[in-house]
Amino acid sequence: MSLPPALLHAVTHEGGGGVVLVIGAGASFEAPTDLPLSRALALEAHRQLIADGILVDGSCADPEDLSCVADAVVEVTGDQAALVERLPVSRFRSAEPNAGCLMAACLLRERAVACVMTLNFDLGMSTALTRLGARDDVGVVSGPDEHRRLRLVNLIYLHRNVSAAPDAWILRSSSLATEWRDRWEEVIATRVMAAPVTVFAGL
Repeated sequence: MSLPPALLHAVTHEGGGGVVLVIGAGASFEAPTDLPLSRALALEAHRQLIADGILVDGSCADPEDLSCVADAVVEVTGDQAALVERLPVSRFRSAEPNAGCLMAACLLRERAVACVMTLNFDLGMSTALTRLGARDDVGVVSGPDEHRRLRLVNLIYLHRNVSAAPDAWILRSSSLATEWRDRWEEVIATRVMAAPVTVFAGL
């Protein structure tokens, strides 16, 4: 596969910091991370919520849409905890980094990439950095409370991660569509994506 000249230039530029990588669920699908995609997570969580009597058939208009399931749960219970508890939280926490995660971590440590901004909840990227010996050279920011941890190069969990309180996870339709505006999510995304080149993977 040939890479665009602008991307090659940004990666190899002496000063670094010219590329931002934004990754989604597909980046955690490959083995050994091996996590289900959003649709499969939504369907399984919805099945469990019905079985446990929290939701009833028809209360969620689209059980394949995780944000729709979150909306239905919040409407019934007032928060997201019942949904988060039915996601594979332990697998998110102990996620093994796949080849893509390890390559992204290498690019961060080499400062060829200025930031990896992930929309995922699993810790595969954090584990990849640990495996490669990253310490204070890469900032890991899991949410607005950790903004002070920003460094020259960063791993940012834009939608929070498995370590966050259940209601802090960015899951609901309103959180994804409108509530991020004028908040930390917009500020950090605007700052990060001001880089010359942004590459999207696994979305």
